[in-house]
Amino acid sequence: MAEPQRYLQNLNSSQRQVATRPDGHLLVLAGPGAGKTRALTARIGHLLIARQIPAREITAITFSRRAGAELRERVATMLASGVGKAVHSGAPAEDTARPPAVWAGTFHAFGARILRAGGARTFGRTRDFSIYDDDDTERTVRRVLNALGVRSGSARASDTGTEANETSRTRSDVVANTIRAISLLKRTAGGLPNKATASDEMDAIFAAYEQELAQANAFDFDDLVSL
Repeated sequence: MAEPQRYLQNLNSSQRQVATRPDGHLLVLAGPGAGKTRALTARIGHLLIARQIPAREITAITFSRRAGAELRERVATMLASGVGKAVHSGAPAEDTARPPAVWAGTFHAFGARILRAGGARTFGRTRDFSIYDDDDTERTVRRVLNALGVRSGSARASDTGTEANETSRTRSDVVANTIRAISLLKRTAGGLPNKATASDEMDAIFAAYEQELAQANAFDFDDLVSL
């Protein structure tokens, strides 16, 4: 077997088919322990070496940060073992010491990457925007509710048509239900309130929350996959 094809070693026939399949969509059904990560790593190697696809044009999306880190480590190990020599054959001398940078990460990380590449400007943010975590989101929602004078029991998750139609009895309930409602609006309507299900109050809360994010040059976690 030729040197550039060492990345195909230790694959079974099904994994080899996945790794070397020609261009086009490919759906792979495999259970735990079937070697999905191994096949994907070999697929990336095949694209880099046999197909001469630039590393910057390859993106691997995973469901968890741990899976993304594992995939990056495996690709780096594969290239460092000498398999990647063909990749660097036409690279400038100063670049030959580094393996090509194949990007791998979660859906949220990929969304953040697109926004930082320039997409943030579409939403009135700069590339150095902040990403709000759960605590940041809760503080922002509390601030919005206080500013709008929303009291306990007046904001319900049912305002957005969800099955959770319980009336909020405490301030914490209001905040939690509002956060769920905002998240639902973003995930089901691409960040725009659904007039058929959102109440006027929820519409105002959503608009004020989005304004707070824009003024802070920030996106929340839902924005990374819904925008």
